Amino acid sequence: MQNGLGGEELVAAAAPESVVIGAICGIACSRVGPARVRHYAHGFVSLAPFQRSAEADHLCGAVADDLSAAGVPVQVNNCLVSMRWHKLVWNLAFSGLCTVSGLCTLELLADPQLRQRLLVVMQEVVAAASADGAELEADLIATFVAKTESMVSYAPSMQLDAMAGRPLELEAIYREPLRRARRCGVAMPETNRLLQELERL
Repeated sequence: MQNGLGGEELVAAAAPESVVIGAICGIACSRVGPARVRHYAHGFVSLAPFQRSAEADHLCGAVADDLSAAGVPVQVNNCLVSMRWHKLVWNLAFSGLCTVSGLCTLELLADPQLRQRLLVVMQEVVAAASADGAELEADLIATFVAKTESMVSYAPSMQLDAMAGRPLELEAIYREPLRRARRCGVAMPETNRLLQELERL
């Protein structure tokens, strides 16, 4: 269970005989102390096999059954690349811009210049995702913005990491998506600018 891109490739290379299943958490929450989490909205796990096969599909379903039996809402996806890029559309834009601006989600959206910048970054991520083979909903950006506006304002985990002096997830959330975009011939200038600002932190 990890944000960004590239985690499954690393695990598959380290354990080449294993079936690798990728997972993301669709939840708005903040770790506020040891074993303490503040929950704001949502809460589900999405699963997808790294490489499709009958065995991988079976094992992915078995993991989903275990999570469901434990009371965790779970979704099983057939396309890992679509699942990962889908979350990145929100995570890359909001996490980075909240971190560099020092604003929480609703304050960020209330600032006209930052809101426009957010939309540009999201559009770049959607373009890169499409070029990388992901299938995303046509209205995904508008849906994400509307859902965020309906929630309480909060600081994404990257912003909390920066405030606490912890390392940021720049490799998986920014550098690997930018590398994939370049390989696909997609320019992401605003995303690259955001990464540079995060690196300066």
